[in-house]
Amino acid sequence: MLELGLAFVKTIRHFWPKLNPWLKALPETRFMPMVEYEARFLCWWGLLLFCCKLGSRRQLDFELRDDQLRVLENVNRLAQTGQVSLPVNKTLSHYLGHVGSAAFGQLRTDCVRQLIRNKVLDSIRLQGCFPVMIDGSAFLSFKEQHCRHCLVHRHETHTVYLHPVLEAKLADTRGLALSVASEFIENPGQQGQIPEQYNLTTYDAVKQDCELKAFARLASNLKDQFPQTRFCIGGDSLYACGTVFAICAANRWVLCPHVQSRTHPSALEGFPELARALPGKSFAHRFARQNQTNLPLGQ
Repeated sequence: MLELGLAFVKTIRHFWPKLNPWLKALPETRFMPMVEYEARFLCWWGLLLFCCKLGSRRQLDFELRDDQLRVLENVNRLAQTGQVSLPVNKTLSHYLGHVGSAAFGQLRTDCVRQLIRNKVLDSIRLQGCFPVMIDGSAFLSFKEQHCRHCLVHRHETHTVYLHPVLEAKLADTRGLALSVASEFIENPGQQGQIPEQYNLTTYDAVKQDCELKAFARLASNLKDQFPQTRFCIGGDSLYACGTVFAICAANRWVLCPHVQSRTHPSALEGFPELARALPGKSFAHRFARQNQTNLPLGQ
């Protein structure tokens, strides 16, 4: 356990030496005369939720209270603070509500930029591009309507109200999945949230939000955060459509969707002819499960 802790501290200080100053620079809107815990301490306290793979913020009040773990001392060392007690999970929730998601999203971007600028992730480049996987994930579900932004899925016997999220993760061959952008899939209630530079006229304004609409918003945010970085976007067959190809082409990204024969049979049938028509490119096609064949052209 001691060796694991030392490796954790060494990793943080090596890759993100300015993490504590970044945490200190987060917006502070709490009523300062009533503040007991410093912002850096609460941020590290929240990070332990993920580092220790706890299921919820409430678990912080139960799993990390053992005096033998010396959690208070270790968090003070990480945050370079001098707190005399551990907070409860509601204190952390109160602080997170004051900071907001945008500030933490920028902090995530700064951490990923640090890795890219230091060429830590150069080994995972695919023909010069960083591979980024895109997929939607179930986040929250309710039996009753939570808010006007909920997606509504009606079944024969019941109705479910959902708050899914579209996540973009930079895939590392060493087993890491680094989040680079997130976009909630929710009904906005009004138009204007989809960037005008993308042609999305095929979508009916009265329809619910979906992954493709959320991808247009996510792509715009990702381009703003990493304007000079080239990405190789990967996803399921849902993203093998003209709208996504147009977005990636406009941003100078490469799109590599996973296309299946049952969803896009015409595309796979014309693949050999397309490969021969574009010499100097690289293609790989799986003709059958029992007979995997690659078509390498050029590099």
